[in-house]
Amino acid sequence: MKALASDIRQTYPEDIQKQAIAAIHFVQNNIRYLGIENGIGSHQPRPPAQIVSQGYGDCKDKALLLSSLLGALGIEAHPALVDTSWRDHLPSQPAAPYSFNHVIVAMDYEGNRWWIDATRTHQGNRLDTIAQSELGYALVIQPESTDLTAMTPPKVPVTQDIEQRYVINHANAQSYLTVKTVYRGLEAERWRRYLESKPLKELSEEYANYYAGFFGGLDFLRPLTVDDDMESNEVTLNEAYVIGDLWSKEDDTYKFVISGDIVDDYLIKPDLIRRKTLSALAVKGQSARTSN
Repeated sequence: MKALASDIRQTYPEDIQKQAIAAIHFVQNNIRYLGIENGIGSHQPRPPAQIVSQGYGDCKDKALLLSSLLGALGIEAHPALVDTSWRDHLPSQPAAPYSFNHVIVAMDYEGNRWWIDATRTHQGNRLDTIAQSELGYALVIQPESTDLTAMTPPKVPVTQDIEQRYVINHANAQSYLTVKTVYRGLEAERWRRYLESKPLKELSEEYANYYAGFFGGLDFLRPLTVDDDMESNEVTLNEAYVIGDLWSKEDDTYKFVISGDIVDDYLIKPDLIRRKTLSALAVKGQSARTSN
């Protein structure tokens, strides 16, 4: 731990936040998440030096390693027991040996508590933009802990924002469609993992085939591009297409149809058609904006 902490300090002198991020990235991205749940290792974490040496560990191994590394950097951090199923309802459950099924890290920095999951990967480069664990309640493993602690990570901006722009030309000319999709926070981190295993050319073809189902004669105007802002923790996908057969002619009348496919993904037609009471619709945590 001292050697790792010394390397991090030399890389980021005088910047405690970057040291903390470097420690988080090391444990998340350099130590494989793998659990061998046999013997005492099924419930007792292995020594951090062993985890660094073997290069893998389960959630409790990685949580203890990260807590130890942060501690060596002078940052207070402790493993925290959580339950990914009960979440907000954990306090209502009776205490039992199997009350928890996952271990994360509670890190205290500049008067705030940060809930870091050492089993995640591809997180951003700033504490205020990385996705924190939101699992309701945690039992922080430190001497003064006598009860569960409510997890209240800061609220992040809308995690997904999609904008479609159309340039509609006359029937004898081509029209155009551009699509800009911005993923933030947890969604950005998921997309970084996904893009590591998904060739960009293959993803580009899938997206083009999707829009070709709405428009005839659709082809690429520009290749799909990806912008990754690790500081803001945002991943942006940019698409651009040319539409050759947007217009159709019926009885000397030209017309075109643009489907609100993005909005349709979040709108559900109620099963009960003949209603006698008011119906309300709330879409939370998502943003879908179409600009024509």
